[in-house]
Amino acid sequence: NPDGSMWRAKAYSVCSPPSERSFIELGFKIYGPFTQRAATLAAGDLVELAGPYGVFTLDKTPADFSVAFLAGGIGITPFLSMVREAVVQKDSRRYSLLYANVTTEDIAFFPEILTLSDENPNFSVTFFVEHGALPPLPAISEVGRVSPETLKKYCGNFSKTDYLMCGPPPFMDAMQKCLLEHGVPKERIRKENF
Repeated sequence: NPDGSMWRAKAYSVCSPPSERSFIELGFKIYGPFTQRAATLAAGDLVELAGPYGVFTLDKTPADFSVAFLAGGIGITPFLSMVREAVVQKDSRRYSLLYANVTTEDIAFFPEILTLSDENPNFSVTFFVEHGALPPLPAISEVGRVSPETLKKYCGNFSKTDYLMCGPPPFMDAMQKCLLEHGVPKERIRKENF
């Protein structure tokens, strides 16, 4: 607020890579009063940041494992940070992003995700769109939801993959159930709740 009082506190995932020291980038979907107001911030506006908090990082993934990012909607944000850092660090692990949205218009950071995929031969992306037409793109895309078949098709070996997921609770519940049914140990499935 202009008088210096706090209007509201909210937690968001950082999109910028950890190695970036000159700015912090947050990603959010403009939905309710808070995000509508946040979207009007301009250069010079004062905001207070706290954190970061949480342990949703790649640090726990063994170097010989691949990593599968399962993102639903704006749940893409923590993975942007991770993939951006993998490009900077020239990380040789194999990364797969399965990114589910209701419509093509809901795909956040679409052009950058394609660019990151081009910049890192170890990073593959598959877009899932529930309704409507698929995006016109030079990437893999599927109509429908992420399924056990598509998880296996795009993520490869269940036994040598860590699964990180972020998205709406029903999406994450369905992904976790599927992975557990395929014998993925619970400790290799990590979730970022929002």
